[in-house]
Amino acid sequence: MLGRARTWSASHETTAVVLSAQNLRRTASVALIVGTTFFAMNQLGIILAGRATAIVWVKAALTYLTR
Repeated sequence: MLGRARTWSASHETTAVVLSAQNLRRTASVALIVGTTFFAMNQLGIILAGRATAIVWVKAALTYLTR
């Protein structure tokens, strides 16, 4: 970690902390790993079997937004 991580002391500072490059990079990495794992466990079989509907694709996309 280079430098000191940004933190907040009031709720209105949350956006600045979340969107700081250091935090955003880490968050995106974790979301990619966890989202891919959840996608593989929950949706991959349906997609590989050729039975994916629009709702399955929406669920797959939303998987990456969960925390």
